[in-house]
Amino acid sequence: MSDSKAMAQKTTGALSLLALAAGFVFLILLSNTFLKGVRLDLTENGLYSVSAGTAEILAAIDQPLTLRFFFSDLATRKIPGTRIYANRVREMLEEYVQRSAGMIELQIIDPLPYSEEEDLAANYGLQAMQGGRGSGAVYFGLVGTNDFDDVIIIPAFHRRNEQFLEYDLSKLIYTLSHPQRAVIGLLSELPLAGGWNPATRMPEQPWAVYGAISEMFEIRALPKDGLEIEPDIDVLMLVHPKQLPTATLYAIDQFVLKGGHLIVFVDPLAETDITATDLQNPFNESLGDKSSSIPKLFTAWGVQFDPAQVVVDRQLALVVNAVEHIGILGLGAAQLNDDDVLTGLLSNVNVALSGHFTLTDNATTTLQPLLSTTEDSALLPIGRFFYLQDADTLRDGYEPTGQSYVIAARLSGQVNSAFGDLPPDNQGATNAAHLARSIESVNIILVGDADMLANFLWVKISNFFGQAMLSKFANNGDFVANALDNLAGSEALISIRGRASFSRPFEKVETLRRMADQRFRAKEQELQAKLEETETALSELQADPSDSQVLTLSDEQNAEIDQYIAKRSEIRKELRQVRHDLDRDIEKLGRNLRLINIALVPALITLLTLGLLAFRRRRQSGQ
Repeated sequence: MSDSKAMAQKTTGALSLLALAAGFVFLILLSNTFLKGVRLDLTENGLYSVSAGTAEILAAIDQPLTLRFFFSDLATRKIPGTRIYANRVREMLEEYVQRSAGMIELQIIDPLPYSEEEDLAANYGLQAMQGGRGSGAVYFGLVGTNDFDDVIIIPAFHRRNEQFLEYDLSKLIYTLSHPQRAVIGLLSELPLAGGWNPATRMPEQPWAVYGAISEMFEIRALPKDGLEIEPDIDVLMLVHPKQLPTATLYAIDQFVLKGGHLIVFVDPLAETDITATDLQNPFNESLGDKSSSIPKLFTAWGVQFDPAQVVVDRQLALVVNAVEHIGILGLGAAQLNDDDVLTGLLSNVNVALSGHFTLTDNATTTLQPLLSTTEDSALLPIGRFFYLQDADTLRDGYEPTGQSYVIAARLSGQVNSAFGDLPPDNQGATNAAHLARSIESVNIILVGDADMLANFLWVKISNFFGQAMLSKFANNGDFVANALDNLAGSEALISIRGRASFSRPFEKVETLRRMADQRFRAKEQELQAKLEETETALSELQADPSDSQVLTLSDEQNAEIDQYIAKRSEIRKELRQVRHDLDRDIEKLGRNLRLINIALVPALITLLTLGLLAFRRRRQSGQ
């Protein structure tokens, strides 16, 4: 009887295992059928999830798009870092395809050396990188096309641009879906487009920044008086707006409230403003007003800008005529917002006699800094810059405020009209057409320096056999191009921000390495000091021997030298031990991690499974 009972238990156990296996297979089939395409992103920063802005762009695609992802898989076998990042890009592209409702076709191409695929990559203009000895050229880029034969490329994916990967991909998709060039409405009181210079009585060439943006966008000049902002204008660009008439201010106000995108360059003292110069007495700077602002609109937007103050900074001062000018600043990477697509990949931006922005106490908007000063900055009245003969005098009485000032920023949030609930008199607008509050959050970029657009702050132009050659020494032009490119996109594209890096450091390993490096550095400094003492002692012993003298060391001196040499050997031994301890601690951590991954986790799963089986058998035995 007991044998039959044992046999029945074994049979029941075997059937239970078979049932579990069958259930497992059944669940896989169900998941493949009903959960196809469903993904769960458990990464800390949602690296495999797209933002709401990207999802909106993908859902709005109205024509088939083709993406050709070129990656030299064979040539990168010995470049693990590139392969890891390529896998990240590929998975992101697959996520885009998954969310495009069949509107995006993805082709993954390995351009082998001397193949037609390699010729295709080169013809598209993808960047060929060196992959190492014997591996040939490495291609790692993307080509996007639409039904109108428009081609947009990303010549090469670089790890340094990783945080903006989603933005770059979404921008490519958006541009292919909207192939027409964006229209920039330009209202400028500075001669960006060139023209007649009344001071020199000669025509001037367009500024370099104007030439750069003209290649990217359709630039439409707008008048200061009787301004009408046509519906097809994607971005309004105001440069050095001075005493704008009410009708023009109202047109700008309603353009912004209806969702129009705006970038405005204001300035407390624009050196390039030749219209404010007294041509009869050009040295009389105080007669001409070279400041600009739009205070009525700024107040409605909750923004403060004082055109009577100039931001100065001792740490960022640029050298002008062999003197550091604390009003002409070179903003480095630390002063540029590295989380924003406008400035994240720029190195430096130069500004001259700029102002700064703050929010009013009752502001409903948000100010996101793009360009800022250090905390070793201060504010000076513009009068200090009139008749300035020696820039060193600006340092007299210098007292830093300990505050970082915002020179350029994004402004967002809902705002009210600067004209209240009714349009101003005689402006041609009916009450029904007037907006008293923005439809949605505004998108405005504020820049407190108009001179940053001028050539002298960022580019050198030379003549090479009749051709103008541009040599950039700052990223001012890139900043303007990025700003216009970003604002010319949809609200969805503008909303996409930088993401965290895919590569995650081994924090425990880095902590161990830093601790050991600190000890190593201290010992190294100690060794260096001892070596210097030894060399000094030897130099003193050998000091000024005459030609007829023979240098002789006493027993005490020899003993002292031997002592230094022995101490040096001892410290070197300690250095080797510290390095050995560092490697030993890291190796120990690695062994523990491998043990957990290879042995402990499977063992826990096995024990849990056996425990469940034993529990079920006891229950069956009890019954």
